[in-house]
Amino acid sequence: MDQLSLYDQILGLTAPWHTTSVDLDERSEQVSVTVKFDQSSVISCPICNKHARIYDFRRRSWRHLDTCQFKTIITADVPRIECSEHSVQTLQVPWADQSSHYSKLFEERVLYLAKENTISAVSRHLRLSWSCIDRVIQRGISRGLSRRWEVNCFNLHVDETSIGKGHHYITILSNHKNQVLAISDGRSSDSLLECLRSLPIQCLSKTRVLSMDMSAAYIKAANEFFGLRAKKMISIDHFHVAKILIKAVEEIRKSDVKKLPNLERLNIHRNRYVWLRNGRHLPEHLQPEIEYQRDIMQDTAIAWTLKEKARDIWHGHEPRTITSWKHWFRLVKESALRPLITAAETIKKNLRGIMVAMTTGTSNAKAEAINKTIKNLARISHGYRNKERYKNMIYLRLGKLDLRLDH
Repeated sequence: MDQLSLYDQILGLTAPWHTTSVDLDERSEQVSVTVKFDQSSVISCPICNKHARIYDFRRRSWRHLDTCQFKTIITADVPRIECSEHSVQTLQVPWADQSSHYSKLFEERVLYLAKENTISAVSRHLRLSWSCIDRVIQRGISRGLSRRWEVNCFNLHVDETSIGKGHHYITILSNHKNQVLAISDGRSSDSLLECLRSLPIQCLSKTRVLSMDMSAAYIKAANEFFGLRAKKMISIDHFHVAKILIKAVEEIRKSDVKKLPNLERLNIHRNRYVWLRNGRHLPEHLQPEIEYQRDIMQDTAIAWTLKEKARDIWHGHEPRTITSWKHWFRLVKESALRPLITAAETIKKNLRGIMVAMTTGTSNAKAEAINKTIKNLARISHGYRNKERYKNMIYLRLGKLDLRLDH
């Protein structure tokens, strides 16, 4: 096979396109491939497919996959045709997409490498600028999002993550298959609404659970979008319930410690994390410490006991009913411990969502795992100064989009 036929095969050329020359410049380490269009062939308008005539030619160049270690450039005079209905139109070349300066195979190679490496690594490997890589990724993401006719929305998870320095957040909507479905700026109700409206409505009609933290903004957005269905869908994550209870116990512990003598205070401070442990998994060597501190820190002991009782209700060691929670609320009120009462009021306000989580067994754990992956993505790349580029990389790594180009 001669070199012209070889590049016809490599580029997938068929009539009326064919390779006319292949030139190697060793000094610049570049292979130049010239492709020509056969003017004698029958031409049709790319829009209406009606017969048309050639108007003129425009010379264009495209970067292709390297030939061995040499950079490969495709050059061709692309015909423009004149259609009686659609005026002057440019014919589409078979090896590249629309107005791209890169071949389809080259763009797919960029996307493949960007999924596994930092932009800096891809730039060094392909000898390509960051802005060029960014444009290829943007086209790939736009292509992938436009092809999402069917996505799994049965169990949805919403969470926010901070980006860059300062209080700058993005809202991330994902599903139980660890797939990022939508990203929007901020963490307001409008942010979640924007995410939900970007998904196919026929997929959202199948949604049964929407897991989240106790964000009033997200709850408001869910109620606005799903209406009456939202009451049976909103699931409050167990982690955030445990978090506010632990915070209440810690506030009460600090208050108790301030009442102790200085020497006793030092000893207690060394074992401050004992009260944050799960009582059912408390090691035997810490049991005496708990018993000792119970006598001198009675408010902390009461708060810790009530925290453990709430944990038992959630995990089924006590009846997992609203009645159990109401009994727990009464006990908290009788304790007269203000931080714990405040936590109980928050739990009571979100009790319906907590019961959904307890019934369905759903949590926001997978959303938190995605959040961690996103943080690692920024850490490995030493941060992103451009928010849109950061969001595109999240879609690229975690969106599970179909980025392929037809060729």
